[in-house]
Parts: sequence; C-alpha cells; structure tokens
Amino acid sequence: DAADKKGETAAQTEKPDPTAEAEADTKNREIAAALTKEAGYRSVAYRGKGRFEIDYAVSGQLTHNFLFPFNADAQAVLPFLMVEVRQGGTVRLRAPGFANNQSSGAPMSGLGRMGSGAGDASKHLDGVFTLDTDAEIVSQNNEDGAKTVGARKQIVWRATPLTKDAPTAVLRLK
Repeated sequence: DAADKKGETAAQTEKPDPTAEAEADTKNREIAAALTKEAGYRSVAYRGKGRFEIDYAVSGQLTHNFLFPFNADAQAVLPFLMVEVRQGGTVRLRAPGFANNQSSGAPMSGLGRMGSGAGDASKHLDGVFTLDTDAEIVSQNNEDGAKTVGARKQIVWRATPLTKDAPTAVLRLK
C-alpha cells in the first residue's frame, strides 16, 4: 500500500516531457497550416498548448451529410460540427467541438482533442458558435433561443470550460 501511494505521488509530480510537447506543437502547427489551404477557413492559428483559433464560414445549399473539419493532409478528423440530412426534410446539427463533455459518446468531442498533446485544452475552451439560417428551427438547446435577424434566424452559443452540452439543433429545410 505504501509503495502504491509513493508511486501515485511520483506520477503526480512528474514534469511534462519537453520533447513530446515540442512534437505535439509541431504536429498542431502542421494541422493549422493544412487547414488554411481549404475553402471556408478565413484564418487558422495554433496558439500553443493544444489551443487553436479558427474562423470558418460556409454557406450554400445542404444536399448531403457534412463533417467539419476533415483534412486528409493533416490526417485530421475533428468533429467540431456534424450535420446529418434526415428523412422528412429535416437536418440535425451538432457541434461537439464547442463543448467539454467527455461522456457525449462522440469519439473526439471537445476542442481538447484537436491534436496530440492537447489533453488540457478543454480548460481553455473559449469560443462562439453561431447558426444563421433561413430554415425552420424545429428544436435547439440554447437557453436564449433564436433571434430574428432580417429574414433569417440566428442562434449563438458561447463555449467555455463549463460548457457541457454541445450546440444542437434540428432544422426543417424549405
């Protein structure tokens, strides 16, 4: 028992491996550089310690499922946003990258999964997810609900380290 406790104490005081951290930073910078080559990315910057700052916008007609981002060059499948076209003219949208819910069932939920060495990035979760649509909003999980902006509807979710529920909405297409 004493040996186990001594082992726990040693594990708790171990310092991070600088080589592993440097490799993770290099990989994350490569991911950021690869993402900037794709349409829709207005800016991508790696800020260190598993933190990315991304400005992305896309618009158009939705005719198929959509997973964002997916980048073959960076070998990155990071479900910040998942859109499923469903039967009956509805679409289910979920943004697990804007929540800190490790039990969500999504294989890589949360920004803390962006790249190698990003284990504590969810502590720095700080962002905004905005849904701007002309579709009918069937359901959504934002306490403030949708606001009407001109002829469109807009829902804005704020993401912080305390955010547990991913932004989610079901839309009915026209």
